[in-house]
Amino acid sequence: MAEPFTLIRVVDSETTGLDDPAELVEIGWTDVHLFPSGWAIESGPHSRIVNPSMPITFPAMSVHHITEAVAGGGYGP
Repeated sequence: MAEPFTLIRVVDSETTGLDDPAELVEIGWTDVHLFPSGWAIESGPHSRIVNPSMPITFPAMSVHHITEAVAGGGYGP
């Protein structure tokens, strides 16, 4: 594999729910690098909690364990 293509950013997101409309609650990422001996974490894990502009559904909270209080307590920036 060529050097410019060996760094990969793995991204995950959590939202207020599965149904539209839904807003972002958390974004997470880790950079991994392919070395001759195998994959290794280059940077991370990193994450940011985002204050959504709408309530977080109870099913979503039960999956990602991020409550409205953790996400900022309000609906909006």
